[in-house]
Amino acid sequence: MREDEVDTPALLIDLDAFEANLDRMADLLAPTGAKLRAHAKTHKSPVIAKLQMARGAVGQCVQKVAEAEALAWGGIPDILVSNEIVGAAKLARLAALSRICKIAVCADDAGQVAAIETAAADAGVRVPVLVEIDVGAARCGVPPGPEAVALAKRIAASRHLIFGGLQAYQGSAQHRRTLAERRSLIDNAVDGSRRTVEQLRQQGLDCPIVGGAGTGTFQIESASGIYTEIQAGSYVFMDADYARNLDEAGAPVGTFRPVVRAGNGDERPEPQPRGGGCRTQGGGGGQRHADDLAASGHPLRQRLGRAWQARRRIGDDRPQDRREVAAGPRPL
Repeated sequence: MREDEVDTPALLIDLDAFEANLDRMADLLAPTGAKLRAHAKTHKSPVIAKLQMARGAVGQCVQKVAEAEALAWGGIPDILVSNEIVGAAKLARLAALSRICKIAVCADDAGQVAAIETAAADAGVRVPVLVEIDVGAARCGVPPGPEAVALAKRIAASRHLIFGGLQAYQGSAQHRRTLAERRSLIDNAVDGSRRTVEQLRQQGLDCPIVGGAGTGTFQIESASGIYTEIQAGSYVFMDADYARNLDEAGAPVGTFRPVVRAGNGDERPEPQPRGGGCRTQGGGGGQRHADDLAASGHPLRQRLGRAWQARRRIGDDRPQDRREVAAGPRPL
């Protein structure tokens, strides 16, 4: 099939670069002992997930129940919802997935643990639950230490839940430009995680998983000796903003290769992946993506950038910017 015969929307990737990225991640993690639980936020594809697992990934992580369902129905056997899920209907759907795959979820509140327990009891299953700890991003999670231990003990005491470990993702470190900045933030995350694991052991609780890390920092977490699962996801197609991160010598990081292509000429805007954070509050790169688009010379990119800027300001009293975006012509 010729490129001009591909119907839109369609994702076009450089297969050689894509496979090189898969192999590179596997090679980098192999000597560390940490396992890849690749984040599916980038590809949302059971086909790609299976290619990652064929290279040693233990499973996938997602942010929503719907994403978990798509992967489970596509044959992925081990899935973590690396987020807190609220609402009886969503939790019932999550518990139901236990019949076709291993499904785990995160919690950072005792009330939420009770809701997961109810859903699991109603479904007649046991659901692994990871305690999310706040390792510096200030978005989700209980503080490392005693509060995390208390929540883990609550989970472990349940007949319908299994204490699955700790979720310790430092999203705000992913797009810090210098290696020193990234290392400083991750060192703090490692310290909080290590202290919590030790306090869990003192209470007689094993911590089978300490999960986190992203494409921007995974080499630091995987070398820490405390993180057991690496949740990098953007590496598979390579977020353009990650390529602006610098290595120890101050040169752009070149660990992975860009994969996604825009077809049919130079006038189409390049795909702009979302920022490094996993949740809708946004990661470190989102605002920079928006600003770069808005400042570009391409009319469509400018409209996309202004729309993105306005969306990220929801909650601010800036309706004029949103009216400006709404008034512009709609892209086809």
